Amino acid sequence: MSRLIVIALALAALGAVTGCGASDSFNPDVVAQAADKTASAGGMKIAYTMDVGGQHLNGTGFFDTKGQKGRMTLDLPQAGGAVDAVIVKRIIYMHFPASVAKQIPGGKSWVKIDFEKAAKAQGIDIGALQSTSTTDPSQTLDQLRGAGDVKRVGDETIRGTKTTHYTATLDLRKAVDKAPADKRAAARSSIEKIIKLTGTSTFPADAWLDQQGRVRRMKLSYKVQGKPFTMTMDMFAFGTREAIKAPPASETKDITDVAAKAQANG
Repeated sequence: MSRLIVIALALAALGAVTGCGASDSFNPDVVAQAADKTASAGGMKIAYTMDVGGQHLNGTGFFDTKGQKGRMTLDLPQAGGAVDAVIVKRIIYMHFPASVAKQIPGGKSWVKIDFEKAAKAQGIDIGALQSTSTTDPSQTLDQLRGAGDVKRVGDETIRGTKTTHYTATLDLRKAVDKAPADKRAAARSSIEKIIKLTGTSTFPADAWLDQQGRVRRMKLSYKVQGKPFTMTMDMFAFGTREAIKAPPASETKDITDVAAKAQANG
């Protein structure tokens, strides 16, 4: 659980992509500009893969970037099932397979982690790291705001949509410089703690952008506490709507403090 908390905190830090065309000249800021263009699409479906700690994981979900809410299902074959997650603002609720759920105190079916509270325990101000009001801790678009050294790879088709593939280097400190002026000092202080947790301030990324400048696929690779982490996420069906609600409090166990303590202890 502690490694996943570090990843979640790091993913809350930055974000996004955009593009099209096939000539030798292009706007090098195209990747950094795509966060707003993608977020403005509202709801979208996602499909993703993650390689972390020697495990290969697959998942699907939905995000409403304007409402800052969504859901995810992550297959966990080693646990005999899948994790279902509901994200509302900066809080995530998780429902585990029976083999894991039986370990939850009080016989609750869901656990709750308040990312903002957990981050504060590490001296990280999630709010200050948000560069726009449309991003939320559950999605990764904000990470590409620090994109530099952008190169165009070529044109590719993703899920039937024509896209342009770019590579870039993401700089966490550069992304923080785009935070609102009144939050910039807190953001810079927070990002230094994120850098300490992840062990790096820059990492490579790939972005596939459609002709509207929206992200259709993104791939991030870096290390978390010395362990390699790679995530590829597809975004499609823009404009999709779903009703997202948090599970009843009576069925939920809040483990925010436990998770934050575990992270602090490494």
